[in-house]
Amino acid sequence: MNSQENNTEKSKVKRFRSPPYPAFDLDKAVQLCILLQGEAHHHEVGIDVVAAAFKMESLGGKVWRQVAALIQYGLLTDSGSGKSRKFKLTDVAKRLVHDTDNSSEKRKKALEVAALNPMIHQELYSRYGAATGLSNSVMKAHLTIEREEAGEAPYSPSAAEDVISTYRSTLVYAGISDARALDDGNEDKGGDTGLDRAGEEVTGGQSTPKAKIGDYIQWTSGGADQFVSPKKVEWVSPNHDYVRVFGNPTGIEMSEVTVVELPVVSPQTPTEGSNAPPFTVYQVGNRLQITADVDAAGLKKLKKLLEKYEEILELLN
Repeated sequence: MNSQENNTEKSKVKRFRSPPYPAFDLDKAVQLCILLQGEAHHHEVGIDVVAAAFKMESLGGKVWRQVAALIQYGLLTDSGSGKSRKFKLTDVAKRLVHDTDNSSEKRKKALEVAALNPMIHQELYSRYGAATGLSNSVMKAHLTIEREEAGEAPYSPSAAEDVISTYRSTLVYAGISDARALDDGNEDKGGDTGLDRAGEEVTGGQSTPKAKIGDYIQWTSGGADQFVSPKKVEWVSPNHDYVRVFGNPTGIEMSEVTVVELPVVSPQTPTEGSNAPPFTVYQVGNRLQITADVDAAGLKKLKKLLEKYEEILELLN
């Protein structure tokens, strides 16, 4: 085989890519949020400001990997595309930046929300909890072998080791343990306030259903509904104090949500003057979560937006 044929064969071999996971633990993520808060305060900023806050001279792949990790932890949101793409710290991030009281229950809850926000962390926690006393080899076998056997993308051995290390150190930093997961109401305490065995909040002897994954909810804050239309719950914190809806990485307090029936409507384009966005694109590492309700003109705009995201994902891989 000549050199040209050999190069052709090599070009056909696809580089193995592990599924997304945070590039570092939650401790470092919070430190980066502190740096960004000092530079951006409460404003949306571009990638150049983010890089400056992180003390980086280049706008290359490293800064994007750090941004991706913060998004996975639910500490950063993004909007727009290309040169107009902006980033902003979430309410969870602001809580962790400004609330430095380690005894603060709100800080503890924010840490738990952020620690279990990455999808791979949710997966590991649902299977192994805090993995106290569990050998790393058990989790590594799941990540590299069992995921593939189940038809899911596997991690490479080295990536699996990084995932496990980041997962363990993140849970330690957040104060999450198997015992703590049972605290704050996952047991029937028999008192005036807690969770009953059906997972419902008990207050004064009456039960209020808790939102669960798959439910559609309305979020009411400050006396005003925050969603134009109901949103689907995709994650619930271990202590049932926070939920997250599809397309929004920010944790929402369970006390501010109401489970609603999803209205049945006929397909239509947004009415003139409606505040409802025609589509949302939520980046999680090197994957995209997309919702859309567009006409022909909106579809053209979505295609252009996705082209920009494609460029970003190429930089992250």
